[in-house]
Amino acid sequence: MFDKKRLLINCDVCDARTMKEEDYSGYEEILINADVLLVSERSKSILNRLPITSNVDDTLEVADDFNLNLQSFNGYYEITKAAGVAEHTVLCVNGHLMIQPGTEEVLKNYEKIYVNGCAKYPKSLENSLPDISVNGHMSSYPDDCIMLESRLVLDKYFPMRAKENGRYYIEDEVILADGSVDLAMLAEKKVQFVTKRFIVPESKVGESIALFDETVKLVVIPEGMKAICENVFLDNALLEKCGDRVYVYGDLTVTEDGMQAMQALKELQVEGTVFIKRNCMEAFEQLHAKYKELCPLRREIKNKMSATVDGNVLKASPDGLLVKNVAKLMITDEVTPQAIVELLEVKNCQSIYCNQEQKSSIELVSNNVAMIETEAKDGEEKGSTGIFSQIAQGIGFLKDTKLINAESYIL
Repeated sequence: MFDKKRLLINCDVCDARTMKEEDYSGYEEILINADVLLVSERSKSILNRLPITSNVDDTLEVADDFNLNLQSFNGYYEITKAAGVAEHTVLCVNGHLMIQPGTEEVLKNYEKIYVNGCAKYPKSLENSLPDISVNGHMSSYPDDCIMLESRLVLDKYFPMRAKENGRYYIEDEVILADGSVDLAMLAEKKVQFVTKRFIVPESKVGESIALFDETVKLVVIPEGMKAICENVFLDNALLEKCGDRVYVYGDLTVTEDGMQAMQALKELQVEGTVFIKRNCMEAFEQLHAKYKELCPLRREIKNKMSATVDGNVLKASPDGLLVKNVAKLMITDEVTPQAIVELLEVKNCQSIYCNQEQKSSIELVSNNVAMIETEAKDGEEKGSTGIFSQIAQGIGFLKDTKLINAESYIL
């Protein structure tokens, strides 16, 4: 039975309540990666005796004979009044959970809810929620509102489509960038918006303010400026669209090609970060633009299965290098710890391979990285193939491993 040295289980819910010790005693190592580990009083002692390493968000103790219903969903999941939910249900959602109003009785059937993402619930259920754990963002919304996307850009068609006495909830912001929108029609229909921010031209503040309550934050676009409400590059196409007085609600990137376009600007205001090459910063500051932050424009390596950062790569990136969404990143030996700290940032990588001297610097500049591997642990002989030996070791690891990937798994 035990033709493999180790067992690796990746799942949302791992149920260890009914496991038998003799079924797993032959493994040298057992690795469990799960959102939830279900245990009983009996199985806890078995887990302690076996060579198990568990990486779990939560451990839930449940009696052996307790009839627990497990549910796991990826993406969007909605709890409604019509939802058929069995008693004592554990729900795991990887994505977006939406709880609808009037679901008090349905929610009583959930023993526990886990959300790896975001969750929204009606304000009226604030004191009726089951035991819920959210690894991300959790927010409430008004029961009497029609929920729209988190960002609404008002166009000329919205007043025609809006309902009489309609109350609309937009979690983040409402944007009025088009001066032709018929605000009088919205007022006649007694439409109300519930949101955090309202981005509006200065000339339209008076006739639109009645559409919001006093809690909304006003972001006023100065008179005579053309607004663009997204992250943009400064180039001739932007000037053709917006003219020479530009208001950016977002981030602005200025490449060397955009420096010529920049000279044609009479006024620039950026409600975000301006990214520009370091050697162009002085010329940009002569424009006397308004902005939140000025940052060097870094080179990027992104969305790759593997990538290598060596001395030449960093030398060619004097303004810094961002590596993101790369499964395997290799740092060669000639890259100094100082260069890593000064020039490198790493986001959303599965594995980073480096030497022991580089490791602490890598930890400092990394965010959301699953594993940082060094060439050799203390007391081990360093392989002649350097960091690439880690790949061979990984292949050997998988060869000797029984691998199970599932939404839920019963031991």
